[in-house]
Amino acid sequence: MRILVVEDESLVALSLQQMLEENGHEVLALATRGSLAAELVLKLKPDVVLLDINLKGEGLDGFDVCRLAKEIAACRVVMVTAYSDNETQQKAVDAGADDYLIKPITENRLLAALG
Repeated sequence: MRILVVEDESLVALSLQQMLEENGHEVLALATRGSLAAELVLKLKPDVVLLDINLKGEGLDGFDVCRLAKEIAACRVVMVTAYSDNETQQKAVDAGADDYLIKPITENRLLAALG
């Protein structure tokens, strides 16, 4: 699968990348900002976007990028976040997220979320 990782914590992003690549997936790019993530979704048309909610910089957050990814690329979006409250999870569902993973993420859970 071709995957875009959008995560503002570099250690988490690199860990996700390693898990994915060790399991035969292609990580197209890593992004820390919503605006860059939006550009990459448009340009790369990934199969899946792994997407944190809080991103660096001002502008687009994870919910915005999720809506955009669903609209532009019609790809699978898996939210990856530390927020475990029901309100945030509902906002992710409303934005179009296909799955919702709470950090820390296990390799088995990550692979299961990819579908």
